[in-house]
Order: sequence, then structure tokens, then C-alpha cells
Amino acid sequence: MGTGAHHVRIGDAATTYCGGLTCTAPDEAACCTDAGLCTSWTCTTPNFVHIANAATTHCAGLTCQAVDEATCCTETAKCDTYSCVTPPHVRIANANTVHCAGLLCDTSDEGTCCTDSALCSTYTCTGAHHVKIPTADTVHCLGLACQASDEAACCTDAALCTTAACNFPSVQIAAAGTTYCAGLKCKKSDCVTCCQEAAKCSSYSCGTAFWDLKDDPTLHCAGLSCQASDEATCCAEDAKCDTYTCTTLHHVRILAASTTYCDGLTCDAGDEANCCTWAAKCNTYSCTGAHHVSIANAGTTYCAGLTCDAPDEATCCTNAALCSSFSCTDPHRVAIPDAGTTYCTGLTCQGTDEPTCCTDAAVCSTYTCTTPFWVHKAGASTIYCAGLHCGATDEATCCQEAAKCDTYSCLTADWDLKTNAPTIHCAGRKCCSADEGTCCAEDATCNTYTCTGQHHVHKPDSQLIHCDDLLCDGGDEDTCCTLADTCDHYSCTGPYNVLKASPGGIFCAGLKCDSSDESTCCQEAAKCDTYQCATPHWVLNGQASTTHCKGLSCMTADDEATCCTEAGKCSSYSCTTQFWVQKDGASTIACAGLTCNKGDEATCCVEAAKCKTYSCNTADWDLQPLDAETHCAGTTCNAKDDENTCCDEDATCDSWTCTTPFFVQKNGAKLIHCLGLSCLAVDEPACCQEAAKCDTYSCTTAFWVHKDSFANIHCAGVSCQAADEATCCQPAAKCDTYTCTAANYVSIAAASSTYCGGLTCQATDAAVCCQEAATCDTYTCATAFWVRKASPGTIHCAGLTCKAADEGTCCQEAAKCISHVLCVDT
Repeated sequence: MGTGAHHVRIGDAATTYCGGLTCTAPDEAACCTDAGLCTSWTCTTPNFVHIANAATTHCAGLTCQAVDEATCCTETAKCDTYSCVTPPHVRIANANTVHCAGLLCDTSDEGTCCTDSALCSTYTCTGAHHVKIPTADTVHCLGLACQASDEAACCTDAALCTTAACNFPSVQIAAAGTTYCAGLKCKKSDCVTCCQEAAKCSSYSCGTAFWDLKDDPTLHCAGLSCQASDEATCCAEDAKCDTYTCTTLHHVRILAASTTYCDGLTCDAGDEANCCTWAAKCNTYSCTGAHHVSIANAGTTYCAGLTCDAPDEATCCTNAALCSSFSCTDPHRVAIPDAGTTYCTGLTCQGTDEPTCCTDAAVCSTYTCTTPFWVHKAGASTIYCAGLHCGATDEATCCQEAAKCDTYSCLTADWDLKTNAPTIHCAGRKCCSADEGTCCAEDATCNTYTCTGQHHVHKPDSQLIHCDDLLCDGGDEDTCCTLADTCDHYSCTGPYNVLKASPGGIFCAGLKCDSSDESTCCQEAAKCDTYQCATPHWVLNGQASTTHCKGLSCMTADDEATCCTEAGKCSSYSCTTQFWVQKDGASTIACAGLTCNKGDEATCCVEAAKCKTYSCNTADWDLQPLDAETHCAGTTCNAKDDENTCCDEDATCDSWTCTTPFFVQKNGAKLIHCLGLSCLAVDEPACCQEAAKCDTYSCTTAFWVHKDSFANIHCAGVSCQAADEATCCQPAAKCDTYTCTAANYVSIAAASSTYCGGLTCQATDAAVCCQEAATCDTYTCATAFWVRKASPGTIHCAGLTCKAADEGTCCQEAAKCISHVLCVDT
């Protein structure tokens, strides 16, 4: 055991020799050294740390041991000695048992010793009408639990009922200014506390003259009691008499009805005496209507209002009597024509109305006798009819039968009394020369005679030749008749008529043939439908049945051009057999008739050509096999009419799936045509090309690089796109896959998230992935009595920081002097 203060034997005392057989004081320096300091000791007792002067306090031996714990270590400070500095921190509940990190607590112990104080939201307000503040979830109390002392910070008065919204007819209670709601704001649930029903209008007395309470028991005033301001709500002006209908017969509203009030809001029978009076009577009214006079009972008949006026005309007045009710007293006077519309001067007609209502009766000279052959009597202008106009009833008064012709002798040469003269009346009471034409008749003229001799007709002017009596007879034949004309002197005038054969032997009906003899002398010319056209391919025209030839029979020389026309051409015919079309040159092929019809089908038509005879004209179009038997539009197929019928567009490359590995459709594949209607393997070169390779693509994702053999990897299309990123690229290698080769260099700290330049890290990535390892001068030796080796600044640890594993690299054991017994302080 060394004897010097804080001296103990050196570590290799067992191999270090003293100067003699026994070690003595002179061996102190060789065999002894200072005991270990407390700073080299790691306190093992929980919550114990080095004493304040551990750097100058020595252990009992060269190295500190467990027995030195009490010498080198002391208990750390407890949280109850710390004052929290970060609002709203307070000391934890068990601060007297929780230790700080060192001998004294400081701000680094804030997280250990402190915690947030309680929130106001955990506090129950106790003050009268107090409720939590709106920010109770964010405002803290003074301690771990809220106390009464936090009342002022956490609580505030509840809202007053003055802020409550009462639903009318509820209104705020009288004490709303001192009554509180249940929370910071008044809600519907506070209405029970804050609101009560407003006063009803039934408790109010209207103050305005002639105003009464409205007839509505549900009306409320604006407040708890009714005030003058509620007048308009509760009250209404009484009704006025002008709203009342008088019920007593002949009562009408008083003149001041619009300003006179009834006894209530509506007028009723009780207001009759106040609002109504008797209407005026008709005897106060002067009738103004044309021919109007007062009614008989005008003194007891009432008008519609207080005074009688124009609207009462119909009530108070009536028409005066009409003249039609008056009988004229003079035997030769009768009622005027408009007696039914002419008025007397009063309700009844009197003798004074005679001049107005009567006029002289008509005289017979104004009458036309209606009985056949009756005429006026002598003195007809002084004979009166029975009325204003003479009528049928006056016939016997005014008329008598006229004289008859058998009392007359004819005066004109070649005239004789008519055979019925005894029954023929003259124009007047006696026959005279004026009746010549009535009673007598001219002897008959030859034109009234019918010639009986064969082919005899009237002589010229037969109407001027008289027979021997009023009627002609056979004795007048030679006087009146002669032979008729013959048809050879006649020219037919009827359309298409010609003279009949041997017209000289055919007699007309009169002295000269005229249009009336047309049917006798003429007959219709032959019609073209009786003619056979002579010109080849000519046929009767469409009007052959109505077109006439020049004579009784049709002749080629005269009628060919009239009757015939060129036959219809096949070009005008529409073939009816399915798929048949007009023959070539159809415009020169004649049909059998004027128009072509189904009978000309074989002449005009032939089966249309089929698509199999056609070569498609449009580039990239081919004959559709299914259409080979399809018919074209004509006898031969052509591009204009049949291209779309016979041909279809060749398939395009976008319908072809490339079969060559890594080949894809070319750009614009939908515009590239295959050789046929569907794409086949033979179209592969035209439609497909090798897909682009990844060596034409640049990786866009950060820290991604081309995959191995990327030059042989194909993209999905003819050019590489963003969608090929995963095909061509992959993340670059990270620095944690790289082994730093430079002496004393190690991987950087972020090696697992730092990328190299390629799929594998190379020496060129060293600058990115590596940095110099830490040196031992940054390391504190942990082994007791071990110290850093000489020149630690040139010795490198294994990593970026020196750790326990670098102890052997950086440190070595101190020297021993185990055989030294009496170490003394040097």
C-alpha cells in the first residue's frame, strides 16, 4: 500500500523492481502514482451522479471500484427544486420523487419535471350564473388541477335574457336584464326561462274615436302589457255606413254614409236607423226618355236613391199609348202606317190624338185588280178602299170583268179573230183598236207549215208568205214549198268531218245546205287507229284513237306523218327483272310501241355485269369476295357507279397485331393499308417495325438510371415514352452498397438514402458516398485506467464517430507498480 496522500502502487508493480530487497521511500516515484479520480468512475446507483469536485477527488485505488461509489457519487436533484419556465408548464405531481439529470435541475429537465397545467375545460364553474369561457379548451389553469382560484380565468357570466330571441307571441320577461341563460349564448332551450306570452289585445281598450278591438282572440300586443303603440295591432276603424246594405224595403243609405260610422267593425241591422232613410218617389221625377210618361202609380213608387235620376227612368216611366190602340172615327180615315211605333200623348189615346194617329184611306185608282181580266170600275179615283192601302179585300169594290174579243172586229189585212176570241178579254170595259193584237192574229205563214213532199223545203222568205188561214194545211204545199239543196253544195264544218260518198244524191234540210245539215252530208273522217304505219320502227302515236285522217279512210301519202311517230326507245324503259339493266345503245333500240313496257323487257334489258368482272380503281381498295356475285349498275362495271358496291377499303395496320418479337405498329398505323381487306402475316413489314430501345430514352425519375443491357431492352412503342420508365430504368445503387477503399474513409451517415451514379457504386462515387473517419482525439477512453494512445489526432476510428468498439484502437492501459508498498506524495 502506498503511503503518499492519494498515492497507490503503479499498475505493473508486480513486474517493476524496487532498488533493493525491500522497497523503500526512494522507490516511491517508481512504484507509486496517484489513485484514480472519481471522474473515471461511472456511478451505478440509480439517480446518482458525480460529486461536484469529482475531478479532484481520488478513489481508494489506481482505478475506482464499487467501494468508491459513496466517495465519488451523490444523488441528483429532484424536480421539486425546479421552477418550470415554459408556459403553461407546472411541476409534475410526483416532483419530489422524480430526479433531474444532474446535481441541480435546469431547463434541460423541463420535459422531465414539468407538464401542461389543467385546461379550463376540466373545471366546473361554481360562481352564480357563471359558465365556462368560450376558449376553455385552450386556456390553462394555474396548476395540475383547476381550483376555485381559477374561477376568474376560466369562467364568465352567462348571457342575459335580454339577448334571447323569443318567438312571437312570446316576449322577454320583465326581469330579462337580471335573468341569465344557461350558457354564453341564449338558445331556444332558454326560452322557458327568458320568455313569456305577450299580453293579448283582448286586455286593451282602443283609444281612437270610432275604433274597436279587432275580432281575433289570438292577437297579441308587442309586450307584456298592451300600450297605445299597439292600437293599430289590436284595433281597427269602425265600419262606415257606405259598407252597409239597407234591408228595409225602399230604404237607401243616407247622404253622409261615407262619413257616418256604424256601431262596430262591421255594420249590421242595428245600424239601419243610423245609416238609412226612405228613397225618393217617382212623382218627383220628370221622364226624359222619348215618348215616356210617368207611370200610373208614380206617387207610391220609390226610386233607387235619395233623389230620382236617370237610372230610375225605367222604374218611374213607361211608354205612352201607341196609335195602334186608337180607333179612327171618320169612315174614310184609317190608322197611319206606323201606328205601331207612333205614340199618343198620354197613357191612353184620346180624340185629340186623331190627327196624329189617322190618315185618309186609299182610293181604288191606286189598286191593281188581281182577278184575271178584271179592270177598274168607272170613277175608281173617287171610290175608297177599306184601308191605308187597297188590298185583295177591295177587289169587288174597285174592279169588274173586262169586255171579250168576240165583241170585236179585226181591222188589219190578213188578220182574223183568234179561234178562242169568246174567252179572250180586252184591256178595258169595252174592246177597241188597242185590243187588235189581243183579239186578232195574223194568218199563218209558210214557215209554220211542214212540207210533206219528198225533199221539199220552205220557199225563200216563207215567213213572209201567208197561208189561207190562221193555220196552214196541205192546200198550202205549192204556195209554201220547193225542192231542198243537195250535199255536193256543202262544205263540212265539223271538226274532222268530210262529205259522205255521192253527196249529189243526198238532200239537205233546206233551200241551201248549212251547218244543220252537217250530220246529213258529213261523217267523221277515219281515225289513225284504223291505220297501219308503213315506216319501219314507227308506230301509231299516242293520240291515234282521237286523231283523224284526211278522208273516210287513212292513206299513207296523206296520213302517215299525222298518225305515226317513232316507237319508244329502250332508254326510256326501267328494267323490272332484278339485276337487269338497259342494254348498251338503249337509246337506239326501238320498243314495240309508242312507250316501252314490260313486254319490251327482253328487247331492252340484259343482266347487269357482276363485281367479279371489275378491278377496283381506288388505291388500297380490293374486291370484297362476298361481293363477287353482286351486280354492278350497268352492263359493265365502272369506277363511278360500282366502286363502292364491289370494293371495300383494304384493312389498315391498326387492325394487325405484330407477331415479330419486340415489333410494334408503326406510327400512323391507321393510315397504312394492308394488301387486302384483312391484314395478314405478309403485311408485317409494312405495318410493323422494331420497338424503340431503352438506349433512346432518358430516365426522368430522380436517381433512376438505365437498367443493365438497356440497349437491348425494348420500349412499348416506336419511341420510348414516360410509360416505359419502369421498363428501361431502375433506382441507382445507394451508398450503403459501396465499400469505401480510401484509407481511413468510411460511408457517410446518409448512405442508405444517398444514390450512386449507376446501378452499382463505383470508385467515382467515393466523393459522394465516403468521408474521412473520426480520429481518436474525439474519443474518451471508457476502460478504467486506459488512456488515449500517443498522437490520437492521427489515429482513425472505424466510423464517422468514435465508439466503444474503437477503444482498443485509440486507448491502452496505464503502467502498474504493484510491488511498491509505500507510495508517498511527490
